[in-house]
Amino acid sequence: MLPESFSKIINDVYRLNESFSPDNLNEELRKIAIFSPRKQSRICLHKDDSDLVQLMYICHLKGCEVRIHKHLEFPEWIIFIKGESQIIYFNDEGEEIKRVSINTNKSNGPIIQIIPKQQYHTLLFDEDTYFLEVKQGPFKKNSTIYF
Repeated sequence: MLPESFSKIINDVYRLNESFSPDNLNEELRKIAIFSPRKQSRICLHKDDSDLVQLMYICHLKGCEVRIHKHLEFPEWIIFIKGESQIIYFNDEGEEIKRVSINTNKSNGPIIQIIPKQQYHTLLFDEDTYFLEVKQGPFKKNSTIYF
């Protein structure tokens, strides 16, 4: 059963209806991700798609696959709170050009990564990972291109 503070937007995406999260937010997101075919879940902390700042707290389970994509208009900021993952960057021909390892256990705290606009990338998850994603809004579905 979902916390009362969550309302479903679509699939494994929810919105936080209150000004505070449940005490067990990571576990609640993990439960949703376990039952998601995509092995992920997110809670939107912004009020709606028209907000100029889009802020989401996300859980991706170990082995979750993220399609290679790029954002056309704005960069995105990812603040890794807990977990181990990799960000892989690609050129426009689909060739890997850079790999960044993320491990919050080794860093003893959050790790921030800025992904430039127009940069193809994907993420691999070596363990269950929790992170904040921040993007400039408003949200436009067609501003992301998949490889």
